[in-house]
Amino acid sequence: MPYLSVIVSALVFIAFGLAAQARNGVWREGVTLWQNTAALSPGKARVHTRLGSVLNAAGRREEAREAFRRALALDGASVEALNNLATALLASGDTEGAVVLLRRALVHQPDAVQVRYNLGVALLGLGRDAEARAAFTRAQEDLSRNAGAWLRGELLIRFNLGNLAMRANRLEEAAAELNAGMAEAHYRLAIELAAMDQAARARTALERALALSPGHQEARRALQALKQGK
Repeated sequence: MPYLSVIVSALVFIAFGLAAQARNGVWREGVTLWQNTAALSPGKARVHTRLGSVLNAAGRREEAREAFRRALALDGASVEALNNLATALLASGDTEGAVVLLRRALVHQPDAVQVRYNLGVALLGLGRDAEARAAFTRAQEDLSRNAGAWLRGELLIRFNLGNLAMRANRLEEAAAELNAGMAEAHYRLAIELAAMDQAARARTALERALALSPGHQEARRALQALKQGK
């Protein structure tokens, strides 16, 4: 049981690593493009933020951090640059530095769900579980008011809340959160399958979602629509 949070985190990092690897050619082209753009527009913070993002995706971490810092030197209130530099610091092991930057970003945009989620991840890494839980819960509340803002958000938040509950030995709460997270995953899979005209597989995914979380109203409505042939 104590290893579940490690396993879940590893799966997430593997997924992102494979995505970056599959697109290395694209990122290389992007680095050249944004390096040229930065040379032509050195005073634009957004350009340096974009350059940092493609450098980071290409595995050039130190250069990415420097690009984000240049962006912040030009615009210290850039939520995107603050969040991206924080994420880069988190990956390099500077978790405390990441927390400082994420809190700064949230001063400028308190309802930034992904920033709030990243803060929860950083606090979780520091063992500050109560603060992490508060960050994930607030992110979940903000996401509920704007469900389309981050499609994977509910799934990731649920998993982390479940992991926190498990660490506190609140096993029933952990099971409920993790089941809800899996239900969300099946629901998202069903939406993708339905878009590819694979109605039978979509219906199976929705049924699994409801078996895990009977109160998942979006899954229930989607299943009803499938049954009615809509």
